[in-house]
Amino acid sequence: MSAFILIIFFIRDIIIEFAGKIENNYKSFIGAIRLFLSIIYKD
Repeated sequence: MSAFILIIFFIRDIIIEFAGKIENNYKSFIGAIRLFLSIIYKD
């Protein structure tokens, strides 16, 4: 369970990083969301 929590924090950092680029790179943010969902469903 702790490993899952670490993954959540890791993905959150990625999303925060992408969120800073939303104005110029909205599609990249969507890609980050898809990656986040794919990791959740893979688990």
